[in-house]
Amino acid sequence: MVKLTIDATGRTTATNSAAPPKIITHTVSFDCPAADIPTAPHPNCVPEANLESALLAHIAKMRTFLTTRPIATRRCLLNHLGRAAEYDLKAAVQYAGYVFASGPWRDSVVAFGLDPRTDPKYRIYQTLIFKIMQKEKPKWQHAVQLRVAPNPDEDPNAPISSHMFDGKSVIVDGKVWQACDITDPLLRGMLDRSPVRATCDIYQDGWYPNGTWAKMKVLMRDKIAMITAGVPVNDALYEKLAAIPDVLTRENLDLAIFDRARDGGLRVIQMAGDIRALSRVRVGKVGVPKGPYEVVDGKEAEGGEEEGNDGEEERVDGNGVEMEDEADEVDMEMA
Repeated sequence: MVKLTIDATGRTTATNSAAPPKIITHTVSFDCPAADIPTAPHPNCVPEANLESALLAHIAKMRTFLTTRPIATRRCLLNHLGRAAEYDLKAAVQYAGYVFASGPWRDSVVAFGLDPRTDPKYRIYQTLIFKIMQKEKPKWQHAVQLRVAPNPDEDPNAPISSHMFDGKSVIVDGKVWQACDITDPLLRGMLDRSPVRATCDIYQDGWYPNGTWAKMKVLMRDKIAMITAGVPVNDALYEKLAAIPDVLTRENLDLAIFDRARDGGLRVIQMAGDIRALSRVRVGKVGVPKGPYEVVDGKEAEGGEEEGNDGEEERVDGNGVEMEDEADEVDMEMA
């Protein structure tokens, strides 16, 4: 509904009184100073006293959930709240927590006042982000997100588990997974056995060593590609790559180099190369400030790339699954 008002000068102003209130979610970068971590909703948010009862109920439920799990993806929150909360999800998030726009916890909702960079116990909430490209998708669908009509026989408040990854199936209703939601035996074992960094790598790896986090990205990407393509998953192939050291250094880098004939062909060679690339110094990319990253000799350093063939290039799997650099802003097909 459009409301017309005339001010003292005779000027007419049109106001859409039916427009929804603007959503103002606190968003911070990976290097946000600890003192600037948000502790409450943005002061310009609509006062909670003026919110509808349904939205208030979803906010309360979300806040309660974040007391037991202080960091969660939007998909995890929606799955917990139930499909009935889908309309109110974005509005509720701004009252429950803040969001990292980059870094190891990118695209996750964090409870107000909590800084996961301060304690390694929060490593289980680090995010893995993949661009899943749907083939043969009509061009007009890129601008319109289709939604499946709800089944009237299903409970709209029933929680679902599409945010989990068991290594057997993938529900493509999102692009972000968290370490704690991975139940695939091989990947879960890699995370559980991994050592913990002494200091948090705020740029990329968080509290996990360079080798562990690189292996997680590469192996999970390939598993998703195989599952979405309907190809059987061969864990024997992945076990060879899982054996790459969790902490890659110049002294043990040869353990991440495979022989095509002996170790399983070109696919293994390519994945091993991706692991080496993700485990080394990465500086100077757009969206990433020049500074220290986890490097192959186990120390932090500044400077350019090493010579070699691993490079900065993101690899797109033949089945349409691409890893995203956590510090880059990239438009996604999956929200």
